[in-house]
Amino acid sequence: MRKNKPVKQQTTNYCEEEQLAGSIKPRTIWSNDPFGYSNSVPYLFKKSGVQRHVINRIHHTIKSNLQHQQAIPFKWRQFFDTTGENDVLTQVLPYTHYDVLNSCGSNPSVCCEFDFKRITHWACPGPRPVGIDENNVKEKAGKLVSELEHMAEMYKAPVILMMHGDDFRFDMIEEWHQQHDNFLPLFDEINKGDQVEIGFGTFNDYFTELEKWNKENPSEAPPTLSGDFFPYMCALGDYWTGYYTTRPFFKRQGRLLHSLIRNADLMLSMRRSTLKRRKIDESLPILESARRNLSLFQHHDAITGTSKVSVMDDYSELLHQSIMDTKSVLEELADGELDLYPRIHDGVEMQTILNFEKNSRAREIKIFNSQLFTITDIFEIRVNVGDGGGADELLLSIGGKAIQAQIEPYFIKGKVEKDSRLDITSNFEWLKVSGPLRETIYQSTDTVFQRTSVKNVPGPAGEQIDIALSIDISKDRNTELMTRFSTKWPSDKLRSYTDSVGLQLLRREFYNLPVEKNYYPMPTAAVIETEKQR
Repeated sequence: MRKNKPVKQQTTNYCEEEQLAGSIKPRTIWSNDPFGYSNSVPYLFKKSGVQRHVINRIHHTIKSNLQHQQAIPFKWRQFFDTTGENDVLTQVLPYTHYDVLNSCGSNPSVCCEFDFKRITHWACPGPRPVGIDENNVKEKAGKLVSELEHMAEMYKAPVILMMHGDDFRFDMIEEWHQQHDNFLPLFDEINKGDQVEIGFGTFNDYFTELEKWNKENPSEAPPTLSGDFFPYMCALGDYWTGYYTTRPFFKRQGRLLHSLIRNADLMLSMRRSTLKRRKIDESLPILESARRNLSLFQHHDAITGTSKVSVMDDYSELLHQSIMDTKSVLEELADGELDLYPRIHDGVEMQTILNFEKNSRAREIKIFNSQLFTITDIFEIRVNVGDGGGADELLLSIGGKAIQAQIEPYFIKGKVEKDSRLDITSNFEWLKVSGPLRETIYQSTDTVFQRTSVKNVPGPAGEQIDIALSIDISKDRNTELMTRFSTKWPSDKLRSYTDSVGLQLLRREFYNLPVEKNYYPMPTAAVIETEKQR
């Protein structure tokens, strides 16, 4: 997620909670299933009032190391925070998953005996659960305590958290009774002694007890960690990094909607004083609905593309409807028609062609700068001058003053061959186009069409190399395409960075391992540098 997506999600959720429950605000995040974790997200949550965080899916080797270091609860600190004022007390679920089999200790067979829904549903890898009664309560209580004692070895504090649940659980009243009514006699039996106190509780109950103990024992405070948890490797040794690029069409839809919402918010704010109240009242619910659908798409099985086809199609339709609705709001606010948005949810955006005949009337094009500061850059439009006129007769002007323009080549078709192997490093055909505004080299293979440009404009835009890649992904399914950047800088002097949801850059290390193990998310930026060059 990019930075302002989680911010929008928090803002939307907080507003809804205040409407429903007054002054209630979340203080703890339960984030058990994302495939790795950004360190910038807890920072943003801390700014919104959240103090604690529960996570799960981190690199299995790192989790094992945290177990041995008694760092299952730790303080998550930002690299730029020298005082710890933005620390988030974070609990890592100690075992491989968040289900009941991985809840009470390291032995799934034993933990399964305390999943009392399995009395009537499913089986266990070991003995099947039985109801707790006076004949077995002492034995079962001892068994549970023994497992919890093993888990307690991973904690510095004598306060531990045992989760009890899973996906699609507690969806019937029968299970509520099975779990509650069988755990109560176990708790009563365990609490008879003076060594262990156990009971049902909330995250707030757990963290309150943990923070109380930490305050009373400052020398045993949780360790401090900095950095993110990418890439994610599960207990089976598989690296979950392919989802960074899985189903790119849906990821693109999310970014389009995000851009539209931001522009609509800015435009509405700028024109608020001149708009009629009716227009504002009509626009706000549309934008709120779009924000909700965008937040829904931030689900860890949505934006990653790991949901079923039918579910992804549903997400796509919701995003598309919000794109069209937000586009309509923007068009009314700007008194114009927006370009580059598809009319069907599974379509590709196409830039509108402006048709001109000889002596045709002038056309007005409105450009909205959403950066909120002055920029100098190139703006591209597509025109068709027809048979009666020439491109050299087109005059582009701003306020009656002519502006510099350049005509780019138009590519009618490209050669596409079906081939199981993709080799994009050879047999390139290239074309160089030079003009007053931009100098471009076009390169093509059977798979990739690449445009590399430098712009003749002042400011940052003129100092950059612009690379655009066009790839027909319908021809080669389940194929990962990568772009390699080579420099003449000594490899031992290079430092590489990728961004963390657009908020900060994190240094990355690359090891002599397969590519999936050296794969990092890059929502907005990547940097390669030496001590003198970037």
